[in-house]
Amino acid sequence: MGLIILALAVLTYFVIPSASEESPKGESVVVLSNGAAVVVDIADDMFEREKGLSGRESLEADEGLLFLHDELEYQRYWMKDMLIPIDILWIDGERVVGFVQDAQPE
Repeated sequence: MGLIILALAVLTYFVIPSASEESPKGESVVVLSNGAAVVVDIADDMFEREKGLSGRESLEADEGLLFLHDELEYQRYWMKDMLIPIDILWIDGERVVGFVQDAQPE
């Protein structure tokens, strides 16, 4: 499906400036190792992480939601009220540690 949601196990605010830049709309732009750029909204607090992409009817192939966590610990994600399938990418620092393609809403 090409839709991406980025879920990070660990990424501190000190890493973000080197991994992203501001887009004109105020989101961040994350550049992946293959050179592809993904425009992401940032979910860096409990409310935004709980809301996630609930209710969104579409995402462009180069859009996503970046979940930021300050602590290195197991993170759980759910697809409550999701309307679209997504790809999920887990990143630890600069390393991809997990990937689920075309995760279907339940």
